[in-house]
Amino acid sequence: MCGCLFLLFGTLAPRFTLALVALFGNSISRAFDGNNTEAFIGWIFLPFTELMYVFMYWMNGSVTGFDWFFVALGFLFDLGSYTSGGVQARDRMQSA
Repeated sequence: MCGCLFLLFGTLAPRFTLALVALFGNSISRAFDGNNTEAFIGWIFLPFTELMYVFMYWMNGSVTGFDWFFVALGFLFDLGSYTSGGVQARDRMQSA
């Protein structure tokens, strides 16, 4: 799997990218040591965080040191995706 395509699809549709990674490889199983429950919960609630964790694990074989910065960045993307909907709804209500 090419890292560039992984990141491109990941920014556009993280859940779809995780589904493709799960279907065509075992990177998610290796990253979570075969614990499918954690992977499924991450897929539902924190897709960007899980995607960055799997990508960092795939690149280095473990997530240590500066890799956690990118996982935290994925978490911030998840928070931004959840909170942006509320801001947009508030803006629509004020303009109506």
